[in-house]
Amino acid sequence: MIALVLFIGGLFLLKISGPVASFLALDKIVQFNGLIGIVVVISAVVLLLQLITQAVNLVQQHIRQFTKMRKAIADLATLSEDEQEVIRFCVERRRRTIPGRDTWDVQGLVEKGLLEVRSGKSLGRQAVPCTIPESVWRYLTKKCIDTQGRVKFPAGTGHLLGPPAAATRQLDPAAVVETLVLGGEDKR
Repeated sequence: MIALVLFIGGLFLLKISGPVASFLALDKIVQFNGLIGIVVVISAVVLLLQLITQAVNLVQQHIRQFTKMRKAIADLATLSEDEQEVIRFCVERRRRTIPGRDTWDVQGLVEKGLLEVRSGKSLGRQAVPCTIPESVWRYLTKKCIDTQGRVKFPAGTGHLLGPPAAATRQLDPAAVVETLVLGGEDKR
């Protein structure tokens, strides 16, 4: 922020003309054009470095989210029957947020990235509401519901719903990511 103020102020002082500088009582400062120029260049370099740092951080954040989403979707193939019941409850009722239930053990789903606990809550003995992340929800509602509205889980799970052909289909994380992130068509 300071670099931005110095940059804009320095440019203003460099471009200001004699009568305007006199009117604003800046005529003595404008005499140091060389020093003002150095300040402008240094502040421009600092601004550029800040922008590059922010851009790199943004890209890293998107890569982390992308990787987390890809892993979570791939983990759908490893769900136990109890974990499938929780996901099925949400998808069949079209609700991303599920109520906390003492009978549901959601810790595994949270660790796999398939559920998120509301901030400030813990997964102790107390049941807390959880939410399916948006990217996982999009995948579930687009790719895991059969024509009767039942949830089908990818191959590799203990219990599959839907026709046998759907049970043999393998989950391809690259195709999933292409479909969800890049908007490509599902070629399966």
